[in-house]
Amino acid sequence: MNTPNIVLPVSQDPYCNQLFIEEWVHEFVLWMSTCVHGRVVMFINEELKKAKVLPREWLTRYSVQGRRFIRSKLYRKYREYIFQPGTFLTLTYDPKIMGKAYMWKHLGEHRREFLKELWKHRRRVPYIWVVEEHKSGCPHLHIVFPGTTWLIHKHLLDHLWRWGMTNVKATQQGRGINYILKYVGKVRDDGIMLAMLWKHRGRMYQTTRIMFGGGIVRQGGWSFQFESVGSWRDTVVWLRSEGYEVEVEGLSP
Repeated sequence: MNTPNIVLPVSQDPYCNQLFIEEWVHEFVLWMSTCVHGRVVMFINEELKKAKVLPREWLTRYSVQGRRFIRSKLYRKYREYIFQPGTFLTLTYDPKIMGKAYMWKHLGEHRREFLKELWKHRRRVPYIWVVEEHKSGCPHLHIVFPGTTWLIHKHLLDHLWRWGMTNVKATQQGRGINYILKYVGKVRDDGIMLAMLWKHRGRMYQTTRIMFGGGIVRQGGWSFQFESVGSWRDTVVWLRSEGYEVEVEGLSP
């Protein structure tokens, strides 16, 4: 394992200060309470004259409902790969090299650099990665390469991931996919992961375009309209006055 030359020793790293993390968590909680909780979103189907009203938190990865929706969507899209054997790669950080806050701040940068270097040593293949928070609060990266039973030599993987350790193993049919998608919905209630991803605009997971394609596909004529800050009941009343058949989900009567 090579020590990166872009960070300070832990003893000198200002991002080791726990106050950074506490401040970021506080900002995240404040954002959730003002910009997510209590808001509703509306979808409209002009052809059918129907509308759906549901909580804003159902459409964000920062809520339990939102992550469940993301996970179920990925399972549906993964039919082509679910029964393929593959390779499961885990990338972990070494806390002796850098502070916890620094890890979260530069997680995306480190991941992109690793994958960029990996493709210099072999052809590109489909993959999906997800972030996991260790009980210590440090981030881990799990990457599954379905249909690929060998990546590169282990010593080269260690060289490319300069910030800690690598663990690579072969997976049986579907096991790697099921394991990695579990982490999309598995977030510690007492953890800091959501706040860290929100603060640094980080991703929770990502798939390759050659697996799923790019862009958002709207089906059945449904389209997102707007967010409402006021009472969701006022939104329903307005929709009905416009002649829409309204379906309300996840909101108290």
